Amino acid sequence: MTTVISGRARLTVVCVIASAAFSTLAAAQKTFEGTITYDVTMSEKQAQISISSRGNLVRQDFKLPPEAPPEAETYQLFDYKNGNVTTVLPGMKKYMVTNLKTLRDAIGEGDEQNDDVVRKALADITSTHRKESIAGIACEVYVLKSTPGDEWCITTGLGHFLYFEGATGAVGTNGAPLGGSSSTAGLMRTFKKGAVVLRMRMRSKSGDTMSMVATSIDRTVPPATLFVLPASYEEMNPFKAP
Repeated sequence: MTTVISGRARLTVVCVIASAAFSTLAAAQKTFEGTITYDVTMSEKQAQISISSRGNLVRQDFKLPPEAPPEAETYQLFDYKNGNVTTVLPGMKKYMVTNLKTLRDAIGEGDEQNDDVVRKALADITSTHRKESIAGIACEVYVLKSTPGDEWCITTGLGHFLYFEGATGAVGTNGAPLGGSSSTAGLMRTFKKGAVVLRMRMRSKSGDTMSMVATSIDRTVPPATLFVLPASYEEMNPFKAP
């Protein structure tokens, strides 16, 4: 169970922190509303995530393997207006709330430093002009010159997708095995009218590889109730000793 949860948590934090700073600009333009499901491979482990977006709210659900215990079930609620991410544990009827700015400050990644990381990433990104079709949508492949093997297949036909846009990548630069989130954020900034990652592959400094491939895209706007925390759930503080 520890492996399942820790792997999901790393993926969540890398992508979520990379999403915070750019949400105001994205919300002022066309924002994708619907659900995209991805197959994820991380350190040779398979998983599936569904990312639902409605306005400034995003929900990420994980599909667990059959052998996973019920208490391992979890999902995340992202509020990009307030900068909060809520991790929900249905099996325990508990949840945890983290403020993205507070988290960035706690690990020493200020906005100025993050902006510098993104500027460097922008200079490093280049298009291969190679086209693919993923989940029925055309996309173009982009790579980093400094890290061969990392690549993203991007579509500009769906608008902004808050889950991938941002400017920090703080966790990636502090040793999380997935890494590269600042590069993803930098790449997203080159598309002024918005973009969605349909496929990505990144490798960390330690050699771990993470890949995501979209398998389905549903443009139905998710119901508002999908983003509401159950009233009976109890908040837990992960930093407070029992």
